[in-house]
Amino acid sequence: MSMSYSYSSLGSFRNCPRQFKFGKIDKVKVPRKVNIEAYLGNVIHRVLQQLYNRGANNKLMPLEDALKFFDEEIEKVDRENIAVISDYLGIDDYLEQGREMLTNHYEKYKPFDQGTQYGTEATLRFNLPGTNFNFIAKIDRLWKNENGKIEICDFKTGKSLPRTDDINFFHQMGLYQLAVMKNYPMLEEIEVAQYFLRFGEVVRDIITPDRLDVLVEDIKQEIFAIQDAIKFDNFPANESPLCNYCDYFNLCPAKRHKIFLDNDDECENGDKQKLAFDKTTEYLDKYIQSKTLKAELDALKDDLGKLSVDLDQTKFEGKGGSVKVSCKTDEKFITKSRSESDYADLTALAWELGLDNYFTINARSIMKEVYKKNLLEPEQMEKLKKYIIIEESVRVSPKVNKDYDPDENHPED
Repeated sequence: MSMSYSYSSLGSFRNCPRQFKFGKIDKVKVPRKVNIEAYLGNVIHRVLQQLYNRGANNKLMPLEDALKFFDEEIEKVDRENIAVISDYLGIDDYLEQGREMLTNHYEKYKPFDQGTQYGTEATLRFNLPGTNFNFIAKIDRLWKNENGKIEICDFKTGKSLPRTDDINFFHQMGLYQLAVMKNYPMLEEIEVAQYFLRFGEVVRDIITPDRLDVLVEDIKQEIFAIQDAIKFDNFPANESPLCNYCDYFNLCPAKRHKIFLDNDDECENGDKQKLAFDKTTEYLDKYIQSKTLKAELDALKDDLGKLSVDLDQTKFEGKGGSVKVSCKTDEKFITKSRSESDYADLTALAWELGLDNYFTINARSIMKEVYKKNLLEPEQMEKLKKYIIIEESVRVSPKVNKDYDPDENHPED
């Protein structure tokens, strides 16, 4: 299917593939919640756009007018429809933070006429180099500074600063740089910068061509993962504290059973929902018991091993039968999980010694590291595709409540 990607849409897939499917694939229409932090950031961006656009025309917007504009934009959404994530901050607290950020930025950068401005809130389209993957990038401000460098500016109102190796900074600003290079090839000496209004700090970087090549490969792998998910309709829900603020909460397959149990509503699949509850309870009970039993068996195995050495005996009798105990020391070659570098050296040495007849194909690694990442030429990929089979599997991942004790569980008949 054809779609346009963006830094934010890739982030949405990373955070929760199911949410990505609801919003980007199925385009489900649901009442939208207004997250106060996101909404505050959007309003501040609109105020900054006014300040910089007027400044570029030598018109300074007075601070009181900027704050008034901020208040007017905020009030466009009914407060009852604004979701507050924090446990200790209210809407007014966030608004005060917004006014403070704007005031500090205003005093630092007025009259907002520095350099040559090429645009604000500019939406740029481009294809990821070497692909037909279409991207959209929205640049907060594009301008040439006093040193003659082109600056791609992004305003941030978040609560954390990126580290020098922050992958999110690299991916976002790298995509923005690709967008500018494609749309404005005449612009050279590009620098990227994120302005963190909450701290009054600017994080800058110069992304070189070789780093852009790395970025393109990273993004390609993310898109291949999305295409795989579309191909097999595999969009698992990734649960987190943010689920409570998700627009698709009531539609989420990870939440529907709990919603049914909490509401105890009659529905078409009510009997199966109740059966699922019973089966889940039984599975959790057995799972906890098996974990406990394995730990006990491992401890007993160690005890018997020590007794075998101390007593110089290899068989012990017990009520109901006997056990044989074998303690030995053996030689093994290094494994990849123990040391990747040593394992690579061992592999190279085996080839050198003509021991390749003892090599076995690691089909799982070829699938994960080569085929899924589309690393071969198209005709080579087609040759591999001949040997691919499609299998369905079920994976059950239990999450046990800390205070749950299966011995005290007495489900109703």
